[in-house]
Amino acid sequence: MNKPQLIIYKGKVYWGYKSCPSWLRKKYLEAVGNKCEKCNTKDNLEIHRIKRGADGGLYNTFPKGHPICNWQVLCKKHHKELNYSRKCSY
Repeated sequence: MNKPQLIIYKGKVYWGYKSCPSWLRKKYLEAVGNKCEKCNTKDNLEIHRIKRGADGGLYNTFPKGHPICNWQVLCKKHHKELNYSRKCSY
C-alpha cells in the first residue's frame, strides 16, 4: 500500500507519496489540461517526479509554481529523454 509520508515546509505539515496514486495522477493531468508540458501532445502521458525518489523526492499535492512542487506531466518520449539525461550517483 502506498502510505503518505510527511513533508514539512515552512513549519507546516503536508503529505507526499513514493508512488503516484491514481487519484493524484488524475489531478495532475487535469491541472495541465491533459497534455505534455513540453510538446502539448495528449498521447502516452506520464507523471515525472522532478526530484528523484532516491534523493527523497515524493509525489505531492503542491500546485504548479509552488516552490516545492515535485511533479511534471510529460509524454512518454520526453519522460524517457529526461530520465536518461540524469546522471547516476552510483
